[in-house]
Amino acid sequence: MGRNKILAKNISFVLIGNVGSKLMGFIMLPLYTSWLSPADYGVTDIMGVYAGLLLNVVACDVSDAIFVFPSGATEVEIKKYYSSGFFFQIFCSLLCAFAFFLLTFIGAKNSFFEYIWYVYGILISNLFQKYAQDFCRGINKMSVFSFTGIVQSASIALFSILLIPHTGVYGFATAMIIANTITGIFTFFYSRSYRFLSVFMFDWTCLKRMLKYSIPLIPTAIMWWLVSSLNRPLLERHVGMFAIGLFAVANKLPNVLNMVFGLFQQAWNITAIEEFAKKDFSLYYNKMFRVVFGMQTFLCMVLVLFSKLFVMLFTSAEYMEAWKYVPLLCLSVLFSNTSAFVGSVFTAIRKSNYIFISTIFGGVGAIVFNYLLIPQYGLLGACVAIILSHLLSMVSRIFFSAGFVEFKAKAVIVYNILIIMLLYFVSLMEKGWILGFTFAIGLVVFVSVNHDTYSILILKLKNTVGRHINK
Repeated sequence: MGRNKILAKNISFVLIGNVGSKLMGFIMLPLYTSWLSPADYGVTDIMGVYAGLLLNVVACDVSDAIFVFPSGATEVEIKKYYSSGFFFQIFCSLLCAFAFFLLTFIGAKNSFFEYIWYVYGILISNLFQKYAQDFCRGINKMSVFSFTGIVQSASIALFSILLIPHTGVYGFATAMIIANTITGIFTFFYSRSYRFLSVFMFDWTCLKRMLKYSIPLIPTAIMWWLVSSLNRPLLERHVGMFAIGLFAVANKLPNVLNMVFGLFQQAWNITAIEEFAKKDFSLYYNKMFRVVFGMQTFLCMVLVLFSKLFVMLFTSAEYMEAWKYVPLLCLSVLFSNTSAFVGSVFTAIRKSNYIFISTIFGGVGAIVFNYLLIPQYGLLGACVAIILSHLLSMVSRIFFSAGFVEFKAKAVIVYNILIIMLLYFVSLMEKGWILGFTFAIGLVVFVSVNHDTYSILILKLKNTVGRHINK
């Protein structure tokens, strides 16, 4: 089987299990924005942000370990790994509940303390749901993994419709907690994971082995949280929940781009590991990067063109201002995805320290840029800060990867980014015909910059279609 076919097969394995739940927030957006004001929608977003930070900390990211360690293990060893991680998570959940209880006595005035037990519910339900799903991947039950995405999507939609119109923010949080819980229980029983769970199979040695793997992953997760989410608490302090609500809406379209790339990236990591030792890997790596980066650039151009129309059709009038920030967040996603693509080199050579160091660049940049820009420029400052943070991470990874694989697409990145920025500045003029004309010019430049890459793809497509027709 050819390398491209293997890559396509790897993508198909993770497609169904991931798309449904991530797309549900996008599909439900018109309903969410009709039921919730921008300030309320901002509250739901920041609750998820706090839960996302703690998800990788509370149980030492042991769910990532349960994905890795069952591979090649005996059934008895799998029982020890699964049971040890499961009961460790219960202990950590109880410890977290006690810590949250103590925090309630502080009496601070912000969204975390106001909704602390809802954050806890989202956190813990997500913790066990993720553990159940990652175990299914670890024991190669991909059909179950796919079904869980469908169950979670249906649960989110059902309970959102039932609860949010009557109870607002509280209904949103409750719907997330119920959906995560149902998904976790479904995964546990449908995959028959209960066969591997026994209190008598708890093993300290297995747990230590898992934690030795998972704990070093925590700093990287925290750094990525700083890059993508630190802006929310600062926006709450300096601008208010209304701005977070606008940011959450503006982030929906870029998140779809990020989600689609994420599916590719999971498969690409596997392919990069398999192909790295081959002599022509550098050529294949650069060719694949140009194809993927070019496709993302084109999608960003389209999103810039239609961002105002999207916000107008999918949200209420209160959210209209959000369209101005969609192009900037698309640009940040483009830098983030490029950083992830280049990071596959370090995964292939098992040099995770470079991933961590480059993530530190982004994390430190996020702290500096957010604290400098948000107090002065509000939501615009938050968008610029996230762009610069991802740019720092991307540039550092390209620099570090040069010692292992030659990177030949620097000029392509610059040209494509300039096209997107030109479209963005023209879009702010709010003159449709000028934007359309600029898009046409940008498209011509885009094709000229990327013609060598896509001419090969078009030729291959013609040959494939021709072979099928001849048959």
